Amino acid sequence: MTKLEKLIAELCPNGVEFRKLGEVVEKVKSKGVSAKKLKELAVAEGGDVRLLSTGNFEGFSTEEKADDFLETGEVITIPTGGSASLKYHNGKFVNSLNHILTSKTENVRFIYHFMLSKKRFNRKLLSREWRETSRDEKHFRNQNPHPAA
Repeated sequence: MTKLEKLIAELCPNGVEFRKLGEVVEKVKSKGVSAKKLKELAVAEGGDVRLLSTGNFEGFSTEEKADDFLETGEVITIPTGGSASLKYHNGKFVNSLNHILTSKTENVRFIYHFMLSKKRFNRKLLSREWRETSRDEKHFRNQNPHPAA
C-alpha cells in the first residue's frame, strides 16, 4: 500500500470521489486594472493590499491608494497574459486582468494546490487558446479528487 493509499484509508475511509472543476469553482467578475496602473498603485512599505499581476511582478498597496479597485476574497488567479503562473490569495487585493476563480463548495487552497500538481492540465489551462475561449466552461471538465461523503 502506497503512502497516498494509506492516507486515503485513514483520512477518507469512504474513499474519494472525483468532481469536475466546474462543479467546485466559479469564475467571478473582477474590476481588473492594467499592468501600468497596477505598478502605479504599488507602495514601497506598509501595504496590506496584494497586487495580483498577470506576470512576475509582486507588490503591495494600501486601501487608500487601491480605493475603487480594492477587492477581497479567497481566490485563485489565472493570467490572461504575462507568465503562465497560477496564484493563490486570501485577503484584500487589486487584480490586473487575471481570471479570478473562487470555490463553490471546497477549500480554495486545496483546489489551488491540486491545480498546481497537474502540470499537463496547467499547460492547457494557461494556454493562449484557453484564455481566449474561457467564457465557456469546457475547461472546467477536468476531474478533481474530493473526500466522499
